[in-house]
This record gives sequence, C-alpha cells and structure tokens, in this order.
Amino acid sequence: MKTPLLQPPDFLGLMLTSRCLSRCGHCLYNCGPDRREELTPLDIEALLSDLLELGLGHVPVHLGGGEPFLAFPLLLAAAARLTRMGFRIDFVETGGSWFASKQDARARFLALQAAGVRRIIVSADPFHQSFVAPSTVRAILGAASGIFGTDNVLLNSPQLLALVEGLSPEKTLTFGEFVASAGRESAASALLAHMRPLQIAGRAPGTLKDFFPRFEAGTFAEDCSLRVIGKRKWHFGPGRYVQTGYCAGLAFPLKDGLARWLRSFNLADWPVVRVLAGDGLQALVLLAGEEAGFRPDPEGYLSACHLCQEARLALWKLGRYEELGPDGFYQELLRESKPKSREKKEGERR
Repeated sequence: MKTPLLQPPDFLGLMLTSRCLSRCGHCLYNCGPDRREELTPLDIEALLSDLLELGLGHVPVHLGGGEPFLAFPLLLAAAARLTRMGFRIDFVETGGSWFASKQDARARFLALQAAGVRRIIVSADPFHQSFVAPSTVRAILGAASGIFGTDNVLLNSPQLLALVEGLSPEKTLTFGEFVASAGRESAASALLAHMRPLQIAGRAPGTLKDFFPRFEAGTFAEDCSLRVIGKRKWHFGPGRYVQTGYCAGLAFPLKDGLARWLRSFNLADWPVVRVLAGDGLQALVLLAGEEAGFRPDPEGYLSACHLCQEARLALWKLGRYEELGPDGFYQELLRESKPKSREKKEGERR
C-alpha cells in the first residue's frame, strides 16, 4: 500500500484536560474523573507560536477535553490568547457535567464571549446522558443561546437527546437502562443512524461488547495509512503531544515543539505508526504477537479499531514505543478491564 505523506493540519483541537466528571461508555479518549492531565498556558503559548512560525495562523481551533469547563481558568485564558494572536476559535465543546446553575453557566458563557468565543457545541447521546440528565442539557442550551444566539449553539445529536429525553427527562439513564427502555433493535438503529461516526474504540468496545456482533481478527484487512497520518484534523493534548488523526492512543510527543517535529518528521522514527501506515492492521497484530505475546481474542472484535487498540495495549505495556500514549489512555483500558463491584458501578453512575 502507498503511505501518504504527513500533511500539516487544516483544523486543530486543543484538548485542554483529560478530566471529566462523566465516564462515558463510548469515550474515544478514555477521559474520566480519575484522569488529571492538563495543558499549561506555556504549552498553549508554545504551540500557537509554532503554528504561526509554520504559517498556520489561519487554522481554525476548537477547545475541548475531557471537559474543558472543569479547567475553566485555562479555557478562558486559552480563548483569550487565541483571539489576541489572531486565530479563529471554531467552537468550545462541552458535555455539561460541570453545570451547577443557569446563573453560573450564563456568567461563564459571558466570560467566554468576551474572550472571543462565538460558538458552543453540546454533546448529547445515550452515553453522555448516563451522567448528565436531559433537563441539564436543556438548561445549558438555554443559557448559551441567550449569550451566543440560537444559531451559534449546536447540539451534536438532537435526535438521540430527544430519544433519551422521552424515556427519562429529569434523570440520568445508564446505557443498559436506555437499551432496556428503548428496545435493543431501536437503540442500535438510533446509534447507527445518528452517531456519526460511532467509532468503536476507546471505552466503546467494553460498553458495546454484547451489543454489536464480533468478527474474527483475521477478517480485518484495514489500510490504516490515511486514518493514522493522512488526516488533517489534529489534536494537541496534555503532555505536549499531537495526534494526527482520530486514533486515540497514538500520540507523538513534541519534545522540541511542533515546528521542529513537523519539519524533521520521519516515519521510520515511529515503528508502530510505520507498521500501521505502511503495512496495515494485520502487520501490527503480528508485531504485537512477536514483541508482546499478543494473541487475538477467539471471541473476536467489534471493529478494526477495537483489534488495533488491544494490540497496541499489549505493546504499550512494554514501555518502549514513544508514540503509544498518553499513558493515561492505556491505564484507563486496564482499569475498565478489571471487574467492578455493583456498588462501585452505582456510585460512578450517581
């Protein structure tokens, strides 16, 4: 297969923090209450300076997490700095787990507007609503619309919010409760129709392991080159790393900054990425078998990303592949694989 050249981004997401009060069952980046990684103002300053040096000051930026409102002083400072340096803030993304009152939300939105933010996106679906009640989402939408205007406050999946809202408007529903109430077939149809993309990676395989069919590892013959380094939508996260696609757990550490890293990028320096981009998923499975004793699960996998993630987890445990990170992502995979008591599950839900 032909490996694409690494291209500079045409869209950039700043993942300000990996912390979130929710532990959503589909979270691609395995964010949650136990994650504590956070960007610093110096990290952001260095990144923006590098983007200007590279002639990328036109690249729109979105601010997210984790839950960026849990790091609100940093969110506000980042927005103000982006505005002062001439960058366009595309949107701020939130799941709403921070919400305390309409008055507090309005004050935060006013501060963000003054810092240059013009648009808010609210995430809502059966996974988020396991932790945030639909009524809370409606309150956030109302407060934001009063500041930014209804056209600048977007709901990423109004159909799914309406579906959960019809089942439980004032209280949260676990994903299992949602499936039981909506019906398995209706729930599956709704997710496939309205969650785009529904990427079965991160925490999703554990949540959906008994929901969608599994396939033998050998059936996945994915060409991962475009997915790994061919995308031009990048994310910069805590620990000063950059993800050049949507492959959570594949992150390039920027020891000397983005500008120097991009100018000197050589695929040969990143063996896991080189195998995936050059030879494909099955080659990575072979590498994980040879290096880490990985053996595919005979019960199969929900997706190519699920298989890739498990192979990378085995390689991450070796501690010698720098592009496998951040560590918190893989530590969450290990946490999720351990049996939980019923009491702990209930406590997390509340």
